[in-house]
Amino acid sequence: MLFRNVASFLQFRKTVFFAPWWLLLFSLLSDSSCLGQSTVHWELTAYGRRAALVDPGQEQPGFEEMKPSSTGLSFVNPLEQSYSDLNQNLVGSGVALGDVNGDDLCDLFFASLNGTCRLFLNRGGWTFEDQTVQGGLVIKNQLATGVLLEDLDADGDLDLVVAFNGSGLRWWENNGRGQFGEMTPENFRSRTGPTSLAVADVDQNGLLDLYVANYGENTIRSGASVRTRMVRGKQVVTGRWRDRIEIIDGQMVEFGEPDHLWLQPSKGSFVQLSWTEGRFLDASGKPLNRAPHDLSLSVMIRDLNQDQLPDIFECNDFQSPDRIWINQGGGVFRAIEHGAIRSMCHFSMGFDAADINRDGWDDLYAVDMLSRIQRIRMIQKIEMNPNPSHLPEEDLHAMQLRRNTLLLSRGDGTFAETARQAGLEATDWSWCPIFLDVDLDGWEDLLVVNGHLMDALDSDVMERRQRLPDGSPEKKQVRYPPLMTPNVAFRNGGDLNFTSVGEQWGFDSQRISNGFCMGDLDFDGDMDLVINCLNDQALVYRNRCSAPRIAVRLVGKPGNSSAIGARVALVGQETTLHQEMIGGGRYLSDDQNVRSFAMIFEPGQCHLRITWPDGTNSRVDEVEAGWLYEIDVSKVASLPKESSERLAIKPLFAPHGPLIELPASGESMADWDWQPSVNRPLRRQGAVASVRQDLDEKRDILALPNRPVGSPVSQKGSLQAWAWINAQRKPELTLLGFSEDSKKTLPKGPIQSAAPWAEADINQDGHRDVFVGMPPLPGPYPLGAGSRLYLGGENPTIEEGDPWSNIGNVRAVLFEDFNQDGWVDLAIAAEWAPIRVFINHQGALHEATQAWGLSSHVGWWQTLVAVDVEKDGDIDLIAGNWGRNTRYQSLMQGEEGLRLYTADGNQDGILETIEAWFDESNGHWWPIDGLGHQEKVFLGLRAHYPTHHALAGVPMHALAETLDLDKAFLHVNTLDSMVFLNQGGRFQSLPLPEVAQRSPVRDMVGADFNLDGYGDLFVAQNWESTPDHIGRLDAGQGLILQGKPDGSFEPLSAGASGIRIDAEQQGAWVGDANGDQRPDLWIQHSGMIQLYLNQHEL
Repeated sequence: MLFRNVASFLQFRKTVFFAPWWLLLFSLLSDSSCLGQSTVHWELTAYGRRAALVDPGQEQPGFEEMKPSSTGLSFVNPLEQSYSDLNQNLVGSGVALGDVNGDDLCDLFFASLNGTCRLFLNRGGWTFEDQTVQGGLVIKNQLATGVLLEDLDADGDLDLVVAFNGSGLRWWENNGRGQFGEMTPENFRSRTGPTSLAVADVDQNGLLDLYVANYGENTIRSGASVRTRMVRGKQVVTGRWRDRIEIIDGQMVEFGEPDHLWLQPSKGSFVQLSWTEGRFLDASGKPLNRAPHDLSLSVMIRDLNQDQLPDIFECNDFQSPDRIWINQGGGVFRAIEHGAIRSMCHFSMGFDAADINRDGWDDLYAVDMLSRIQRIRMIQKIEMNPNPSHLPEEDLHAMQLRRNTLLLSRGDGTFAETARQAGLEATDWSWCPIFLDVDLDGWEDLLVVNGHLMDALDSDVMERRQRLPDGSPEKKQVRYPPLMTPNVAFRNGGDLNFTSVGEQWGFDSQRISNGFCMGDLDFDGDMDLVINCLNDQALVYRNRCSAPRIAVRLVGKPGNSSAIGARVALVGQETTLHQEMIGGGRYLSDDQNVRSFAMIFEPGQCHLRITWPDGTNSRVDEVEAGWLYEIDVSKVASLPKESSERLAIKPLFAPHGPLIELPASGESMADWDWQPSVNRPLRRQGAVASVRQDLDEKRDILALPNRPVGSPVSQKGSLQAWAWINAQRKPELTLLGFSEDSKKTLPKGPIQSAAPWAEADINQDGHRDVFVGMPPLPGPYPLGAGSRLYLGGENPTIEEGDPWSNIGNVRAVLFEDFNQDGWVDLAIAAEWAPIRVFINHQGALHEATQAWGLSSHVGWWQTLVAVDVEKDGDIDLIAGNWGRNTRYQSLMQGEEGLRLYTADGNQDGILETIEAWFDESNGHWWPIDGLGHQEKVFLGLRAHYPTHHALAGVPMHALAETLDLDKAFLHVNTLDSMVFLNQGGRFQSLPLPEVAQRSPVRDMVGADFNLDGYGDLFVAQNWESTPDHIGRLDAGQGLILQGKPDGSFEPLSAGASGIRIDAEQQGAWVGDANGDQRPDLWIQHSGMIQLYLNQHEL
């Protein structure tokens, strides 16, 4: 045999060392394509080398499924029914991509449960050859799950690691030509249920370490027998399940197995890291005293906070919380700080990260099981906020949601959960997401694979099974129905706007899709896709996009030959595109170590920046479309290491002084306890307070009823407006302090709320007049009583007829002169209504809502502020709404919006209501909530619809007839918080910035906070206390919006504003608290009021 160079000889000697004789003979007789010869023409460069990509042709973005008959890629992952019945933890196998034989073409390895694992070598031109036997990888019917193709032994080629249910890991070493010999350390073997795998140099010693996500070898859901006994009067589990099952409140709660992190202190030697010896710390910095027993399905290692250290994101099923371990350096990890993430998935299965809004920070996305089809959601048993009462306190820092979560980075180590706003909260029973710029426009699109053998969330089947004894033959015969769902694709349109394009892009197969990864199978520079399907042919997709692109792969230092953990950026003058080299991290799967970028820049207007795993940087200029750039750390020039420290800026506001504690409300019942159909808090939760001027000290103070804050100022003559439900279950309204008579009418009864009011001299008679809006109250909601206008004078009068009698559910009111005629006008914000404007005609208020262009925006308006945004002398309006980050966002189709149907079937004064949405595909209105919720509202509902399936198939017109609902209904067509610019007789509507739509607006105040002459806003956000079927709405932190000359607003980050309040913010007030001529803020949250002083330079 002739050897081309020393490396070829060393590879041959390595083959001789561990290969069986027949494999050695085959390698000697094989053709040259098996000898590691590259089929690619390379150009040598100062940074490494580059190769021209294959011309992609001229096609539309999307994918073409490549058939096995033409490619030779024929693979099925079978799971026999008997195995599935005995072990429900067998949920698919993975696939790994990479060049195993050194010919620069991407090869494939498929894992199999009951079948044979397969290795396919890429022969070019979309043809592949099964080389399983020749490669020494005969693995049959061994329950293989997760796979990796990475260089574990630091010799420059890709080795194979496979996880097996019940026996741990096995490792095959590659001789560089796609021939493998097993080198499994004895400590890799264990009776566990490993799933996904990931590698990175977590301790910065130059060698790759290995993380193994463990779920559980089996589950009690498979019908396993569990032994218990009494210990000190407490029932405990014994035997093989003793570490995985706890009996809590009489119920068996199943936990998983501890994950394994294998450090590689020296080449080829792995040591398992202990969870309890100081390497893993809780969020407070204390070492763990017990290994987490999580049900882990996926793990990814990448730099989540961009401090140049690899962190760990672990996806856990059921009650096990997702875990984010932030690398502290030296292989020490600390749980992410409490409050950094407010929400996570409950059934978390797969994860990916990408900079989806191009702000320079990676955003995090995890997938769950919520159906995309509203009718199926009505059938499946999914509470948004599962009961976490049995979790330890350390694991209660984030709410678990039974849907996907998109954690949008704020750039300060905290994240806002925005999946609903982006339209990404539901992708069915999902396994793996991948962010990929499919159409090469510079925005990261999203692909998600899903599917399952059965719909184990079917509520009707659950209820039938619950009525049967455990272990009974009858219960085993009640099977869940099959679950056939298409894979999904979403195009990123920017501004957190994703559009479903699965069918358009050819990515909508209904095969059960588990393992999922990407690589460049045809050397054209874009990412092709491979999916390992359960009981079906694997899916292989050719990416058919033809837009300009480049591809990048890295050659790292010895020990990390693919530079896993390196960050690659394509840098333009105004935009930077980011990618990171990851090892494994997909559900059960592993990408090829290459990344693709859209060439959205003109020639000569961009460069590549590489941040290597050790933190050093390199730069490659003169980047052109149509090339694969292989950048070698040993050849490219190194730049000084960049600091991960961010420049400190002086925030606009700073908290000041003692917190003002507020007395507890004493309210023990939520509004939905009084009225089960209510979907939100109705009664005002903010303090009744006002800002007063202290003339003696020349500053403003915040005054509470009967208790001024900050100064002993008198409260004599202050007004209070209240609404309540009287003994006849009718709403009443009163204004205290307006006249002597009004003092006699005090709120009575358990249901009461502060009412919004505003005062002005409407008729210019020298006496103050007051408008009081009737707020929403539980019981008669949304059909409460009307509002009132109190006219002052020697003989005060009250107007409560038309037009005030039909104005209810009022959240905010204000007086301003909108038409600049010298007479104050009235604006009203209410739910199920537009912003209403009443123009003052010399003392008489006449509605002009339609004439002023406001009637078409019907919302659930929560607050209202008047500010001259454009500095043009006209008073503009800013209205707070629910925003886009709610369950309703995906149901607001077209201009129809949502409806609310009402009834009072038992004549008790407590209305029953049903929310409905319009399905454009069939032209019908449908109920939003299923039987599980509706039967709490309509107590006899099961008599008409005995099953969840039965109700889910009934449109609103039939349901309304059955339940005798009122023919009249309320509707809403926008949930955006908006600015209405006064154009002189008409308002022009604009939505507030995306960040202001992430959470419901609770209150707003306006002032020129940065002293530039333009009106700014503070936005109080969040609802923490909501009914279970709505879920917590808490993606805000309190927001400063700075006004711009064109009427738009620019949001300030929490670091720039100085305001970071993760809790529910119930109220805000503005005034000059210290007399320095700068507007300050008082903000109510968490049962207290905090003063924030303005620090802007005068």
